[in-house]
Amino acid sequence: MRSNPLWFVLFSYFISLVHASTHVTISNETFEDRGAAFGPRISSNGKIGFIVEPSQDPTGCSLVEPPCSDWIALVKRGGCSFITKVRYMQKSGAVAVVVGDPEHPGWITMPLIDIMIIVVVSPCIMMMLIYISWKIRQGVQRRRELAPVSVVSKLTVKIFKLDEKEQEPDSCAICLEDYQSGNELRLLPCNHQFHTLCVDAWLTTQKKLCPICKRDITCNDAGYTNKKEEVTPLLLSSDATADDMV
Repeated sequence: MRSNPLWFVLFSYFISLVHASTHVTISNETFEDRGAAFGPRISSNGKIGFIVEPSQDPTGCSLVEPPCSDWIALVKRGGCSFITKVRYMQKSGAVAVVVGDPEHPGWITMPLIDIMIIVVVSPCIMMMLIYISWKIRQGVQRRRELAPVSVVSKLTVKIFKLDEKEQEPDSCAICLEDYQSGNELRLLPCNHQFHTLCVDAWLTTQKKLCPICKRDITCNDAGYTNKKEEVTPLLLSSDATADDMV
């Protein structure tokens, strides 16, 4: 059967040549990476496979059709957690998963709330730390000004008797109440005496100094010197001159 040449001419008329060009970019780049905190560790020999970005879900947050065997999934950050990405890609046949940040062609817009946190919260945190440090220092200094309970409890305790009224003070210098027969009095190293309850509370909560002479009750007798005696001469200059003339 002979073909009609007319059909061939008409067929050739409707067919035109199509030109196509393909660009293949070959590059060798190194990217910084960090291993995942979960899953098995990659051996020192590494993993060999075809790295492919899943076109069905570039974030790797769902099951995809495996493009080939022994493929390594290249997914974008976001959409779900890293563990979810790895689980879905593992079920999709990937031998490994690489998670990368998406490209940002322009400037990254920082939310206003982040700026407010940096500008407002940071100084507040610094002020709080300074205040806590100051309070700790004040507490340490305050404890140094108080007498330990163990030291106060070792001071002499005496019972007041009425026959001592003429020789010793008859009232407590702290509460200003008169001593009664049978009252417990605390005798300090400076020989001043007070009600036991009054002076114990004073020494452990106010100052470790005697309320009258300001002597430190935690110092022993050998280390105690009266400041008044240090600045007051034993003899006045006028008295010394008078003695020299005799």
